[in-house]
Amino acid sequence: MGYAEVWYQPVHWPKAFRFLVRREKKEKKGQEVLFAPLGYSYYVVVTNRAGEVQTLMEAHDERGAMERRIGQFTSEFLSHLPMGGFMANWVYLLCAQLAYNLSYWLRDLVLPKFYRKKHIKRIRRCVGLVAAKVTQGGHQIRLKVSVLHRWWRDFVYAWKRVGSLEGAAQGG
Repeated sequence: MGYAEVWYQPVHWPKAFRFLVRREKKEKKGQEVLFAPLGYSYYVVVTNRAGEVQTLMEAHDERGAMERRIGQFTSEFLSHLPMGGFMANWVYLLCAQLAYNLSYWLRDLVLPKFYRKKHIKRIRRCVGLVAAKVTQGGHQIRLKVSVLHRWWRDFVYAWKRVGSLEGAAQGG
């Protein structure tokens, strides 16, 4: 990974600006092999702030995490607005926000650590769409999870962790 800066004045801009550049070596996987000759990814930020390039790029990445979450929320939930009327859209949006926040809560507090960088869609597919059956007998309600599902162990792990969080919530 390398960092650099360039002062550049695009056509019709009133003055030159500082362009910060980060270059990262690409991992070759899937269809990206077609672009193997490039070998690098470049990230560019235009800024008027003073400071070390690496420090400014890291600060920008932290700000960008929220922008990625907003983009993910928009693509996951707002593309399906019912459009029936203002109240219907308002209720849908509130439910979508609740589902989105609960998904992040589950991801960060309950699921195994490698899920922390996964998108909500992936988590929903891996853990939320597990084939299961609710049964009742002997004064108990049971949830039978299919062991044929690829991520059933992650579902069971999360299920056990949710129970352990209940005591923590009541204690504080």
